[in-house]
Amino acid sequence: HSFEFNHTFMGKYVTTLSYASSKETITDVFTQDDVSKISYQSPANIQDFKQWSLASYLPFNITNKINTTFSGSIYWGQYSGPLQGGTLTNASLSWDARLANGFVLGKGWTAELEGFYQSRNAWGLFDIKDLGQISMGIQKNSSDKNTTLKLAISDVFLMNHIAVVVDYQNQDFFTERTWDARVATFSLSQRFGKSTVTKARQRSSGIEDEKRRAG
Repeated sequence: HSFEFNHTFMGKYVTTLSYASSKETITDVFTQDDVSKISYQSPANIQDFKQWSLASYLPFNITNKINTTFSGSIYWGQYSGPLQGGTLTNASLSWDARLANGFVLGKGWTAELEGFYQSRNAWGLFDIKDLGQISMGIQKNSSDKNTTLKLAISDVFLMNHIAVVVDYQNQDFFTERTWDARVATFSLSQRFGKSTVTKARQRSSGIEDEKRRAG
């Protein structure tokens, strides 16, 4: 069960208030064998999940050459119910934010700088530690806009990794998962042909469609 209220101010600033409540939510859980000291991760149902959330989307044009978009949310979530012979209650007040910036450098050059941060939050049996990422890119368009060169680097400072804490029943441990999140990509795009041909065909097709609908 869920509901959501949206409000738009000045046609571009969006605020969203939402609530969700569900039964038998599926999340991953750990099960520990005390004899072998081995833990197993598997999906399981947790009886109740509730969440309130307040989110915003705010675009800004700082100058005619710099535009910024902020999006973020603050949310409270709680998982509760019987699990592995005990009663689980795991709740957190969390928040996340994303900031995207676009820069017009002139002579066909543009650049992007983007970052996000997510605070610690509860997910089923787990407490997921905070994480983030900063990415950037630069792009060059030719004067006829048919050729585009782009260089992009994701997770520049290697901040995007998942660390999990479990403290429930007979389990008390910390695990961290890392991967090759820093990736550099270079791309070249080339457009061929005349763009006016496609537009002319679209206009002609649209007229023909109108004729057929009119009989």
